[in-house]
Amino acid sequence: MTDPSDRANERIEAALAQLGAEHEPPAGWEARVLAATQAPSHRPWWRSWWTVAVPGLVLAAAAVLVVPRMVAAPAPLALAVEFTNDAVHRGGDTPGIATLGDIAHIVVTGGGEPRALWIYHGETLLLQCPGAPECRITAHAIAVDVAVKRVGDYRFIALPQAAVPAPTGSYDADLAALQRARIEYRERKWTVP
Repeated sequence: MTDPSDRANERIEAALAQLGAEHEPPAGWEARVLAATQAPSHRPWWRSWWTVAVPGLVLAAAAVLVVPRMVAAPAPLALAVEFTNDAVHRGGDTPGIATLGDIAHIVVTGGGEPRALWIYHGETLLLQCPGAPECRITAHAIAVDVAVKRVGDYRFIALPQAAVPAPTGSYDADLAALQRARIEYRERKWTVP
């Protein structure tokens, strides 16, 4: 005869052995885990981070070094003034001398965009570009033709329009404002006798 306590112990041992059997992994799980965690023997080139990062860094460095050199700085601000006259003068025309009836051809180039031109006769603002209808403004220049109708001093001032104070109409006051603001400008003076 067997002791009832032995049977009880066997039943408890059997129940403990079955405990958690529903949570047991499927057969062959160890081989699948090892295969998934091992690195493949051959990786495609596009899956290695350094094969993408190194060329990307080289291209970025080239862009930083080359692109600023490709972007050209604007040409310096330039002012050209030329006088012409269709009338015939006694004794011939003297080069470099403007007379009544001449036409002043003024062209402002360079200095980037936008740009401006102020023309004074004596102390008074005669014409301002942009603003006057006779101004011809393009992406690369401002051009205007002005007839010389009075004797005296003509002053032509070319300047970059960005941050330029509006002219007051007085040559001395306007020039002082440009100098106080430290604005680059070009000036030509022509006297008509």
